[in-house]
Amino acid sequence: MEYIDPIPHVVALLKNAGITVYGNAFQPNPVLPAVLVRVAGGTGYTRLQLISRAEADYEAMANLITAMNYLERNAQFIQGIRVLWIEKK
Repeated sequence: MEYIDPIPHVVALLKNAGITVYGNAFQPNPVLPAVLVRVAGGTGYTRLQLISRAEADYEAMANLITAMNYLERNAQFIQGIRVLWIEKK
């Protein structure tokens, strides 16, 4: 089985939810609030890291929680990759 970069697929799912999301790096002057999705390692699996930016810390946290919950509830709908399990750490 070949490795497939999950970032574009996860970004597409979160965009469908109306979440402003970037893959791998925030753009200069990003639209806020926004979530960043990047690969954060894993052995035998892929670990994703979600980072949120906003004007206020509480807004960033709320946006991050929304993205995490949406991703967890809808992981089976990510197109282009096979998701075996998803959990928060």
